[in-house]
Amino acid sequence: MKLKYSKQVKNLLYDDLLRTFGKVLPNTEKLQVLCKLRQIDEGKMKKYVWNKRLDRSNDLKLVKFTEALWRFIFYSGFTILGYYSLFVPEPVEWVRDTKQHWMGWPFNTVPITVHYYYLIELGCYIHQLMWTEVTRSDALEMILHHIITIALIVLSYLTRFSRIGSSILLVHDFADIFLEAGKCLNYTSKAQGKQVLIS
Repeated sequence: MKLKYSKQVKNLLYDDLLRTFGKVLPNTEKLQVLCKLRQIDEGKMKKYVWNKRLDRSNDLKLVKFTEALWRFIFYSGFTILGYYSLFVPEPVEWVRDTKQHWMGWPFNTVPITVHYYYLIELGCYIHQLMWTEVTRSDALEMILHHIITIALIVLSYLTRFSRIGSSILLVHDFADIFLEAGKCLNYTSKAQGKQVLIS
């Protein structure tokens, strides 16, 4: 898998001029005025600004790719953990017969592996909530998603709905593997692979 990424060589003169605009790169009109004032070739400066924008876009894609790859590994690991807690050495009774999700509630029991699965998932969602970047455009939605997920895990654990909760966690984590794989393909500009995963 190869990322389309090649940073341009810095030009100290152009960078010094662009610093006058702060972090925002200038639009065409401002760039024309700047080039006339400093007697700089406008074509070269436009190309430099264009490449600078491309570099910023590639830097952001690389960061997002890394995060999506990490979540892909994260959800793959949790799917394996969920499978192990529900299916090894043999499937738990509520996986074989879905009526068992509700039978005997609130006095039904679950294996210790399901308790560990629940607590590890809870810990990881708390960790994700603590490390959500508030500078992102979807930060509020992600924070709300993590709070609701944490509340659902805690409430289902406390009200002894761990049987249905563990099944839902496994299905949710399994689906997220494909979501994150699609994001990784999107950030590497592999549109055909993304279409296969989404379809």
